[in-house]
Amino acid sequence: MLVITYQDFLLSIASSLIASIIFLFLILFGLRPKIKISNIIVLDIDENNEECYRIKFYNTSIFSAYDVNVDLIELEERPAEPFGKHVYYKKIDLTRSNFSVIQHWLPSMMCKNYAHHCTQVKTYSKVRDTLKDNHRSLQLKITLRHGLTGLSKNFIKNYHTDASLIKGAFEFGNSFKVVKKID
Repeated sequence: MLVITYQDFLLSIASSLIASIIFLFLILFGLRPKIKISNIIVLDIDENNEECYRIKFYNTSIFSAYDVNVDLIELEERPAEPFGKHVYYKKIDLTRSNFSVIQHWLPSMMCKNYAHHCTQVKTYSKVRDTLKDNHRSLQLKITLRHGLTGLSKNFIKNYHTDASLIKGAFEFGNSFKVVKKID
């Protein structure tokens, strides 16, 4: 006859609870979307000979990302009385701000002709003027969902000065290097 003692019962509940908590943390923290965002904004000339600004980001997860929304926001800070600051938000138009999917990460050696996990957003707004002003800055917000779990996450990158601007174009693949200079 099988006899379960009170101590065996409490031990089994405690071990099940600990295993559930470990599993939950693995899901919530290990299987969330992961991306990298460039620290620089590239000033480029497009195919119509117009000045444009590009920001690159890429998926670093082994799963694809879905429902990707990208917003570029101009933040203007003004002093508030008696102390503090007011922050005013203005959305900057991007040529494309929604992506249904960004493919899973691939190592550089496998990105010969295509790097579908790397994405660039582009704007024709005068970003340089915004970054030259000490009271204004830019904020890039990216929201996306993980391909396996469906968990979403927000990523934010701030650009405060025109030192973040570099003339050229981003290198292909898993890199934020600028490969060509515009004279």
